[in-house]
Amino acid sequence: MISLANLGFPSLTPLSSFNSWALSMAAWRSGEMEGEALAREFSRFQLEMSQISAVFRSEIRFQEAHGPLQSLIETALQRLAVCEDQADVLKEWEGDWEGISEKRVQGLGAALNSLFEVFGQIRELEEERPRLAASPYIHEILRCLQLYERGVLAPELMQERLAGVSQHFQLLGEQMRQSPVRLAAVEQLLDLLEVQENALQQLSEQITEGQPPGAESKRVLHDCAQQALTIHEEIQALAGTPAVWCDGCLGLVRLTDEQQCPECGQPVGAPEESGDGLLAVAERACAENRREDWELLQVLSQESEAQAQEMVKKVKQLPLKQPDLEAALLQLAGTVAEIRDYLPGRDAPGLERLLPRLRQDLESAAEMQQQVLEEIKGR
Repeated sequence: MISLANLGFPSLTPLSSFNSWALSMAAWRSGEMEGEALAREFSRFQLEMSQISAVFRSEIRFQEAHGPLQSLIETALQRLAVCEDQADVLKEWEGDWEGISEKRVQGLGAALNSLFEVFGQIRELEEERPRLAASPYIHEILRCLQLYERGVLAPELMQERLAGVSQHFQLLGEQMRQSPVRLAAVEQLLDLLEVQENALQQLSEQITEGQPPGAESKRVLHDCAQQALTIHEEIQALAGTPAVWCDGCLGLVRLTDEQQCPECGQPVGAPEESGDGLLAVAERACAENRREDWELLQVLSQESEAQAQEMVKKVKQLPLKQPDLEAALLQLAGTVAEIRDYLPGRDAPGLERLLPRLRQDLESAAEMQQQVLEEIKGR
C-alpha cells in the first residue's frame, strides 16, 4: 500500500474518492483549493461510500450463513459501520472545513484501510471457489442455483439474481447495437446473448412454478459463456484496426485484410484513381472540351449520385444517427445531379462555375465521414 504520511499527507487508501478529498483538504488548508471544489470532492466520496455500503449489504444476502466467509462478512460489516459513523460525523462539518481536523481525516483513512483489508480476504476466498463459467455473471448465476437447490437461497432471491444478470446483458446488447461499425463477430455475440436470455427466462419460469432448475438451461448458460468469451476476444483484437465505409455492408466495418471488407469481401478503403474521379473528369472536360470526357462525365455523375443516395439510406440505417454525415451526402448528391444539366450542351463555363461547390461538397462529405471514423476509434 502506498503511503504519503512522510510527506505530511494522510495515508492513501484503496478508495480513490477518499484519497482525492483528503489530499484536497491539504490543498485547501494551504490556500491552493477553493471551498467549492473541496465540497465537490467530499460529495463524491460520500456518494462512493454509500454505494459501497449498499452493494455490499445487498450482495451478502447471496452467501451461505456459515463458514470462514461468513465470519469475514461479519467483521466487514462491523468495520463498515465504523467507516459510516466517521463519515457521518464529517458530514456534519460540511462547509465548515476548519472544524475537520487532520486527525479526523487520518482516522477515517485508517478505518477504510482496515475495511478494505477484510474485503481483500473475502476476495481471496471467493477466488478459491471452482469456476463454474467463463463469465463472472454466469458463474454467479450457477453458484446461486447451487445454493437454491440446497435450500440455502430463497426463491425470491434467486429470481432477483436472475433478473439482475438478465438486465446487465440486455444493456450490454443495447450498447453493442448502438455501434455504427458492422462486425460479424458482434452480430454473433448478439445472437448468443439472445440464446442466453432465453435460458435465463426458462430458469425464472421454473423457479416461479416451483420446479427444479433445468439441467439443459444451466448447460446452455455455461456453453454460451465460453462461446461469448471467444467472440469477445475476437472483437477486442479488432478494436485497434481502422474503420472504413463498405458499400457491400450496411455501413462502417473494420478493415483487416488489404483493403478488403472482412464481412462481405468487397474492396473497401482503396483510393480512387485520380484520372477517373468525378471531379478530375469534370475539370478536364472544362479545360479540354473533349467529347469522350463529356460522355464519361455523364456516366460518372449518374453513378456518383446513385452512390451518394445509397450511402444516405445506409447512414439512416445505422443504430447511432449521424445527421451531419447524412446532410453532407444529400448535399453532394444534389450537386452531382446539377452537373447533368450542363452535359447535353457541353456547357463548359456553366459546369466550371459549379466545380468549386462540387469540390467543397466532396471535402465536406469526406470530413463528416472522417469524424464518424474518429468517433468509432474512440469507442
